[in-house]
Amino acid sequence: MKIGIFSKHPNQMASSLSDRLKKLGVDCFSFNMNLSEKDQTGFTEDSMSWNEIDLNSLDKAIIYDYEYMDPIVPSAVQMTDWSQWQDSFLKEQQTYSFWFSLFCEMDRRGVKLYNPPRAYLDDFMKYHLLETIKSNGVSVPDIICSNSIDDVNEFCSKHPQTVWRPVSGKAGWQLFKDKQKNYLVATDKPPIMVAEIVEGSLLRGYMLAGKPLMCLDYMAPTQFPNESLEKYRCVNPDFLSHAVKTIQQSTHVEWGQLTVVANENNVFVYDIDTFPCYQSLPKELFEYFNTCLSYHLAGQQDKLGSVSLPEGYTERSTIFTRRMLDILYEFEQSKYSET
Repeated sequence: MKIGIFSKHPNQMASSLSDRLKKLGVDCFSFNMNLSEKDQTGFTEDSMSWNEIDLNSLDKAIIYDYEYMDPIVPSAVQMTDWSQWQDSFLKEQQTYSFWFSLFCEMDRRGVKLYNPPRAYLDDFMKYHLLETIKSNGVSVPDIICSNSIDDVNEFCSKHPQTVWRPVSGKAGWQLFKDKQKNYLVATDKPPIMVAEIVEGSLLRGYMLAGKPLMCLDYMAPTQFPNESLEKYRCVNPDFLSHAVKTIQQSTHVEWGQLTVVANENNVFVYDIDTFPCYQSLPKELFEYFNTCLSYHLAGQQDKLGSVSLPEGYTERSTIFTRRMLDILYEFEQSKYSET
């Protein structure tokens, strides 16, 4: 089996996965998406190549460091050299266009991509994405997408606790209080998404090819009695199987990260991310995930039975000192202050 790994070097996730795949006997090729003058890439009607490597020969390819690029050009800012900014933006657009075209052609010619380009298009507009999986039987929280203060006030009157996020792109859900509402919601501003807070456990799941790979129970940072960053605990991911399979079938997402809330009655999907970032996880969780990912990619799922879930909660490592953590928590608390 031949597997390609596309990433912008250096990338810890990609390099670690490459090492594991090679140990499993897979012919693994790493491709640096930071194009240099030495790289010779291209495709024609009959061939696709990268530095004399035939991309047609790949069975699978996994992609890091790639996201949909919003084509909307921001308005010019005073004191900015518009000609230089425009030149840089055009180069960035051309690079994105090349990758989009290359991945589309690889997908058309039968290389199994994680993810195909159409998945990034589906994932960019989050409200549409969540509505799509909802219509296919996956539970999502009650959500509104609007810039009308009347609509948002009516929604919030039905849900005492809510969170918000931008409608598109990569972002996290944040608490939605009067301060945020007064600043964000207006007819001269873009719509936002507001969702109810469902009671339950906040979990992070990872999926590949319609199967859940790993699920992490999540504990938020604490300040008392001692400061700590996020803590994670591996849980059996099988309860995500229905949601993950439906997401794959309805959105083209093969490789992704889920944010869900689970309780004794149901599992609610809040977000799907087509660029999973797991390099900041604690070392044992990072290694466990890469082991699961490499076995699935190599078609050696039968070996997963010998891999046991890490036990207990593990805190994410940090370079912050205790005083820096104090400043961080005080800043976060001040954002949600009512005064």
